[in-house]
Amino acid sequence: MPFSETYIAHLVIKQLSGELTQAEALALQEWCAASEDNARLYTEWMQRDRLPARLREFEEAAAQAALVEAPLVASGEPAMQSRRFLLGRPWLHYAAAFLILAVGAVLLWAVAGRTDKTPVVADRTPPAEITPAGFKATLTLADGSVIPLDSAADGTIAQQGNMNVVNLPDGEIRYEGTATSNNTVMMNTVSTPKGGQYRVVLPDGTKVWLNAASSVSYPASFTGNTRTIKMTGEAYFEIAPDKARPFFVDINGESNVEVLGTAFNVNAYKDHDAIKTTLLSGRIKAGGAAAVVLSPGQQAVQETGAATGIQVVDEVDLGQVLAWKNGIFDLTGASFKTLMREVERWYDVDVVYEGAVPDIRLKGKMDRAVKLSGVIRFLTDYGVRVQLEGRTLTIQGK
Repeated sequence: MPFSETYIAHLVIKQLSGELTQAEALALQEWCAASEDNARLYTEWMQRDRLPARLREFEEAAAQAALVEAPLVASGEPAMQSRRFLLGRPWLHYAAAFLILAVGAVLLWAVAGRTDKTPVVADRTPPAEITPAGFKATLTLADGSVIPLDSAADGTIAQQGNMNVVNLPDGEIRYEGTATSNNTVMMNTVSTPKGGQYRVVLPDGTKVWLNAASSVSYPASFTGNTRTIKMTGEAYFEIAPDKARPFFVDINGESNVEVLGTAFNVNAYKDHDAIKTTLLSGRIKAGGAAAVVLSPGQQAVQETGAATGIQVVDEVDLGQVLAWKNGIFDLTGASFKTLMREVERWYDVDVVYEGAVPDIRLKGKMDRAVKLSGVIRFLTDYGVRVQLEGRTLTIQGK
């Protein structure tokens, strides 16, 4: 639908005061994308040194009134999208009137100056919201048949030997039954797509949390004197203790972890430069041929494709390592590309770059339940130019 001058001014004022909703941010983005004139005007409004003096005076006067700070997250750090709520805002009425006139004047000038009479204001329906990852995965059975877990019924969905595969309503499958000494190994695989996550309780009681675009392969029943599984992507493990049968995790076929009973996280996405294995509790041996023994709080970093040269990092921020499992984006110290790779996997979008990749370091935390429009709002607050078309997110560099 068309965006009136009054409505655009209203959105700009709400953004200046930190009260813009996700839907309104998307509408404002649509208006900015409709023409270069709109984008230029918006950029000028968002730069404090270019705000009209009168509007800036109103803003500063209100800022000296009572301020209510946004609540802190559990770690004590400010939330990523912390906002200030101004109490008593008579200045908004003046500012709104000012901007309505400004928007109207610019639109009138822009339309009058065009020979093709191309409308400046977008006259189209905003694209549908892109939602964050949900409980989506597939289960591949020993015979090769594939079961979409997110659409499968709750309860027993398959039988593998003496084990029943049970699908639960909260994004989890588990194996129930009695292991047999049958020499036939029935391998199963749970895979999550981009935009998916799932949990698996293995036949021995080991719990596995799968991040987006990840997989875990395992026997439907552990036999013999070892327990061996394979994984790709990122997963968090809570290994069921069994001193008689050590647990092995094969990572992308190029590294492995040996454990007895412990909790750890493995980040092994193939588009990352290294495999990172972080120990929370217990004791593990990570790294394959050049294995190192980790103590709780340590992380083994192995360059992708390298069999040696494993680096051990002490005192890792475990909260940041497990942020994905706990439903949080923890961006402290993350590079821009690192964030965008997470965005790609979590929202099932493709990120492309036009020009140079923004050279900024991010800070703060955000709930992973936020829709993609909320992430776009965050990026624009950092001064990043973003355009969303379908499921392609274009980052426009300088």
